[in-house]
Amino acid sequence: MNNKTLKLGVLAIIVLWIAGMGWYQYIRVEPYKFKSGNATAEYQDQWKKCANDDRRKQYDCREALIRDKKTKTFNRGTSKFVPTFVPPLVILLIYLVILKLKQKKELAVVRERSLGRRAELRAEAEAEAAKEREERQRRQVEKKIEEDRKSSINKAVSKARVNEWGDPIVTMLVEEDAELTGEIRKNMDRELFHAVISRDLNDALIGLDSIKYNLIVMNIFTRGGNGIKAIAQIAEERPDIKIIATAADQEGMPAAAALEAAKMSGAHAVLAMPFQMFALTDAIIELIPEAAGDD
Repeated sequence: MNNKTLKLGVLAIIVLWIAGMGWYQYIRVEPYKFKSGNATAEYQDQWKKCANDDRRKQYDCREALIRDKKTKTFNRGTSKFVPTFVPPLVILLIYLVILKLKQKKELAVVRERSLGRRAELRAEAEAEAAKEREERQRRQVEKKIEEDRKSSINKAVSKARVNEWGDPIVTMLVEEDAELTGEIRKNMDRELFHAVISRDLNDALIGLDSIKYNLIVMNIFTRGGNGIKAIAQIAEERPDIKIIATAADQEGMPAAAALEAAKMSGAHAVLAMPFQMFALTDAIIELIPEAAGDD
């Protein structure tokens, strides 16, 4: 029971007590009535004499008669003695019962809300756990894919032509056209040039440090960045890598202008698209003579 309820209860007791006192006093001073034949003429005379006094004395006079053992024959009619505390106590008990029922209802509502909140928290925790499991599985899959990719690269590199120092000749192909990528890669595999494919300029720049590349064949307009700036960055940071720039006509940018800009940025050779595969092979051999092999 909180402080507010306690204060209300005390106030209710005070109010009910005052009301009960007034009601009790009203009962006590109500003129008593006799049932015929229940009192002797003597006591009836005494009772009537009490009526001549003022109200307070009348009350005391009649109370004295009632306390006398001989007055047992007197009867107050329908008015009976009721202790002062009984009316407020009954009302207070009713009030407490109502209050208890209200508290039970409130507790039931709070419990229901608590159970609902627990269910929500449990559902959120399960969803978070499921999300973490999915994220963990995704990372495992990505890790497996990366390991398989590296294994494939290493296996292919082991079969590739080697340069004058005995290192494999590895080419990065930056091109988002899947059909063209497949054709170029097939040609490179036939010529024993190992090609690592990247379909995003930004990914290509990030992957430069993972393998020692000899050559990059880059479509200037590949998504993920500015091809001209990427060529300039590679030429500055990795001067040991040869760069072949390719481009097709774009709206607002002819291929010739783009390739000229690429040469000025550091590209060692340029090819306008579409081009024949032998032209790409010749450009690679011109830049890396060791790529010609012993054929």
